[in-house]
Amino acid sequence: MSLFGINISDCWSVKSILVFLATILPQMSAFVLEGSKTSYAQFRKWDGGTNSALSFEFRTEQTDGLLLYTDDSSTCDFLEVKLVASAVRLRFNTGFGGQILTVGQQKYSDGSWHKVDVIKNGANTTLSVDKASDSVICDGEELESLVLGNLSSNQYVYVGGLPSWYTTKLKALAVPSVAFEPRFRGSFRNLMYLETGTGAADPEKQEMMAYKGVRASTVDACQHESPCQHASKCLSTDQGPICECDNTGYKGIFCEQESPISEAVFRGREGVKYDLNHIGGEPIITSVDKISLYFKTRKSSGLLFYNGHGSDYLLIHLKDGGVSLTINQRSGKLDTQVKPSGEPFND
Repeated sequence: MSLFGINISDCWSVKSILVFLATILPQMSAFVLEGSKTSYAQFRKWDGGTNSALSFEFRTEQTDGLLLYTDDSSTCDFLEVKLVASAVRLRFNTGFGGQILTVGQQKYSDGSWHKVDVIKNGANTTLSVDKASDSVICDGEELESLVLGNLSSNQYVYVGGLPSWYTTKLKALAVPSVAFEPRFRGSFRNLMYLETGTGAADPEKQEMMAYKGVRASTVDACQHESPCQHASKCLSTDQGPICECDNTGYKGIFCEQESPISEAVFRGREGVKYDLNHIGGEPIITSVDKISLYFKTRKSSGLLFYNGHGSDYLLIHLKDGGVSLTINQRSGKLDTQVKPSGEPFND
């Protein structure tokens, strides 16, 4: 069978699919994700068979954020498209281990529209952003096994973030850390599926099924004058700007009120433990971590913070009035200490 001069067979050429998607896709109206800690848009499931594709367009000035995610936790298959340092990265697993494709020839957080294509052509998977692309071939004995999970058990396709209830049900995700990814803040349009496994010959535009933190207006209420104080995050909504006060130490409509500081008092035999087993048990893996805390004591030595498993750990503790940091990983061990020249920290 042929369509627009393209042969619809078990083995499409990547070039043909790219041309096909670029020339006949209709334009959909854009929507805007506010980028709050609960914002997302939900679309129907995608049948990621051996010959399938999806595409969308986005516009943002944000350098990092989740663009699109779907998975099948029963098989650990997943597909994730995100912005990383203004580059577009595709991370996926279709049964032969995780693969990563990155397109970053230019900065895609430039406030302009950019088109993303994810194309599965047999064992070949291609990520295309505008005119740049990256590809990988997944070798396997059975081509039919190179599919994204099972359509009956796959998750929905989420854009911009996941519903916040996933943070309490991490075992429902093939990649639990995706629930904590930075949410996308910007415009999104033209989500299209091409699913030859279901007998479809034409790409089909997708309609939003559910959403939160999505607005129709493209006018940025925060652009000219933000009412948010103390370096808080301004979010543009259809009702006007709202302020997100997380990690500022302030509260209120405009983050104008100082929040009381929570304190815990230890007498040498107590401690506070955060057990990730209660929220899924999977490790949260990041490339950058930041840990901050305040303390006051008269004791010259004592444990402040510990996190680890087996021989890999991070330890922060008081030693002779100074603060010591010990990190032990497979790559080696780091020991360092900060000790003031004047009064010790146990003052």
